[in-house]
Amino acid sequence: MFLDFVEQGILPGGGERKRIAPRVTKEMVLSFSAVGLCLILLFCGFRDCRLNSVSRILECDQHSCKFSAFEAGELKEEITIPKHEVVRGTLAHYEDGQAKLVPLEISASDRRKLTQMYIVEYRDSQGLPTNFFIMAKWHLGYIYSRKAVKKVNSFITGSTTSLYLSEGYSWTAKGVCFITIGFISLVCCYIFGEFNSNKREKKLG
Repeated sequence: MFLDFVEQGILPGGGERKRIAPRVTKEMVLSFSAVGLCLILLFCGFRDCRLNSVSRILECDQHSCKFSAFEAGELKEEITIPKHEVVRGTLAHYEDGQAKLVPLEISASDRRKLTQMYIVEYRDSQGLPTNFFIMAKWHLGYIYSRKAVKKVNSFITGSTTSLYLSEGYSWTAKGVCFITIGFISLVCCYIFGEFNSNKREKKLG
């Protein structure tokens, strides 16, 4: 009975037990400061990934093809053309801000040094195949790009009735680094900081 009163903060005779406010220590301040820093790192990591995310999508059906380019989640370019205006898919490489065709006579060792990607060519208003969709401005690899080109050409020849190509990235090296460091640091703060209940009990004991 006495213990029940004490747990409720009531002393026998109607009096109330005085509650002692937790004492703020230097360790607690450092622990909360470390958690704040970890949350800032996580926020900066996710923000960097979001602001630098890029995607390029080509969707085609039996009647038309639509190309969409997104940056940081915002639509930057959208072009829709009739299916018959699509000419072919071609291997290319990105250099000096331009997409260039890969020379046929290039050696395998020299090809590996290029920023390999692919483009989808289509006719202009005069019917000439001078326009193209740049599917990536970063390295996709020779084998991957060649498979994508085969998909485009299979769609053009009628082997397939639809086409969907999506290239992009939503993670950056800096963003992933910030997120990893922030998460590991947050776990360490919980284990070694003043948030561990077992650690607090040992100190009180």
